[in-house]
Amino acid sequence: MLVLRALSLVRTLPDDDPALINLQPPLKERVRIKTKEILIDDELRRRRVQKMTMIAEGAEAKRVEESVEKRKRKVEADKRWEGTSDSLTLDPSSSVGNGGVASSL
Repeated sequence: MLVLRALSLVRTLPDDDPALINLQPPLKERVRIKTKEILIDDELRRRRVQKMTMIAEGAEAKRVEESVEKRKRKVEADKRWEGTSDSLTLDPSSSVGNGGVASSL
């Protein structure tokens, strides 16, 4: 159909019409070439879509990974903070540790 349209011929043209018989290259060859072009175009389109999908998935995975790393850093920072705050409150020589009252000994 696409080949006939490119040649400005109607679809209902009989197979034994002189316009089809005298084609160079023959209609069969033109159909084969056009089919090959269509298949190649479809494959290239599919590969482009797949590549864009992979890029989008990679960006999403990177964003998720960065989010996980950020949470890990925050947890580690919180643990360090808790460790330093515990040592400050448990230190008996510190005036901060016993309610802000300095020992009078």
